[in-house]
Amino acid sequence: MSKPDIATSVPRQQRAIATYERLLESAGELLAAHDFEKVSTNLIAEHAGVSPPALYRYFADKYDLIGAVGKRWIGLKDKLILNIGTQIKEDPDYVLTSPMVEDLLREMVAITEDFTGGVAVMRCLRTVPQLNHIVNESHDEMARSLCEAATSVHTELDEAEIYRQVRLSMEIGYSAMEFVLGDPSIDRKTTLRDASLAIAAFSDLIQS
Repeated sequence: MSKPDIATSVPRQQRAIATYERLLESAGELLAAHDFEKVSTNLIAEHAGVSPPALYRYFADKYDLIGAVGKRWIGLKDKLILNIGTQIKEDPDYVLTSPMVEDLLREMVAITEDFTGGVAVMRCLRTVPQLNHIVNESHDEMARSLCEAATSVHTELDEAEIYRQVRLSMEIGYSAMEFVLGDPSIDRKTTLRDASLAIAAFSDLIQS
């Protein structure tokens, strides 16, 4: 399914910003408490204490609003990944070891748990077709960023191969997060460690 046109209008005035933030927070709170199908724009507006017309000043529909929440969450996660690219450029001998990846995954899990409705938001980005593009675009952007960083200091590397490996790493990491956050009975520490071993193959490929 092709991605919908997004009509999010980010406000600049203080009062409007406060309303915008309440809508995002309310959407996250309601997603944490209800199934996605039961969360409507009217319910979000009521929960935020604003009128439906006020909501539509900033968002085209429910997908637009939930998408904005998802982009905010995924942006926090992506900052950690972009930091890796910076370190690669600053230190040609930088190696992303499996313990470092494990710490990174733990940080991402913590960010998700601290984010209002984070686990539900993460699930929506995967299960709602109209929102799938947000994760895909993020993973593509992060993979290209790390690929550019790696090939800028290791010019002998095959760009397509590095991109493929990093893109796969993104999927492994996201899936590991979904796994441990979706099932409390799973051994979180061991699962994230296993995922980190697979993802660390990125650095192994660079160093080989």
